[in-house]
Amino acid sequence: MHQLEEFKQYFARTTLYLELNQQYTEYEIFEITQGKFEISEVQAAFEKWAKQSATDHKRAEFAKNLNHLISGNYILVRKTI
Repeated sequence: MHQLEEFKQYFARTTLYLELNQQYTEYEIFEITQGKFEISEVQAAFEKWAKQSATDHKRAEFAKNLNHLISGNYILVRKTI
């Protein structure tokens, strides 16, 4: 649910939201049925946002892990085969 709230905050600042808000109420824009947004444009925006959010998270984790490795406090250990 936290991810959904983040998306709502992000989406509310877009021009697409402003366009949709002229035709629909906020409730209608963010209405979800069977795990998907009712309005296809909102669903597409959510999927794009979720993918970008996941990519950003992975990049941040990679940088953090790389910093740990470079710091010398951690070592790489080969997996046993």
